[in-house]
Amino acid sequence: MLDTDIFSKFIKHANVAHQQLCVWFSANNEFAKHQVRWNKLDPEIGPFGLENFTRKHGCKYKNFWSIAIPTLQHGWILSTARLFDPAYHPYDKKKLKPRICLEYVLMKLDDQTLSDSIRKQITPHESVIKSLKVHRDNAETHNDANFTPTHIEMGVENLFQWLEDIIELIRMSKPYLNGCGIINITYNEKLAQCGVDEIFEDLLLSEKNGH
Repeated sequence: MLDTDIFSKFIKHANVAHQQLCVWFSANNEFAKHQVRWNKLDPEIGPFGLENFTRKHGCKYKNFWSIAIPTLQHGWILSTARLFDPAYHPYDKKKLKPRICLEYVLMKLDDQTLSDSIRKQITPHESVIKSLKVHRDNAETHNDANFTPTHIEMGVENLFQWLEDIIELIRMSKPYLNGCGIINITYNEKLAQCGVDEIFEDLLLSEKNGH
């Protein structure tokens, strides 16, 4: 039987993964609008040592954004891939340590018809999920020296939309699961964009005022 604690944890992990994606997407797009200007060196400043470093020296915000944006990307790739891992690690022969993932949720759901239906619906998203896992396993987790980074397949947004839909299906299938939470795609997207807008408005205002 799928208990509320497991289902609530899965929804929470899925929701956080989607929020990470939304914040990364918005921040990356906003930074792209300003990075050329911000990364220009002041032509009046010559060679300098660390002891002379000020906010006028070197590429403005370059270090912060070159770390922050890849970190956000790293976060949503890891979080999203985990949602589709097997219910148990291959070494967990006794199955004592289940993972908070969709497969475990479906295993615990005592509605075989619904579980089978959801598994069939995964098919259109399998290429996206596979590309996330390949990237996660070889680049984000293990830094495989022989791995050639590839683009993650298009369709991540559709994958989350589907997750939102199937979570609602499961919630509605059992009255006791109704209070376990949701993913709100529209809310997460607007929240992320508004938050990033506020940050960049403050940065641009500071730049305009010469701070």
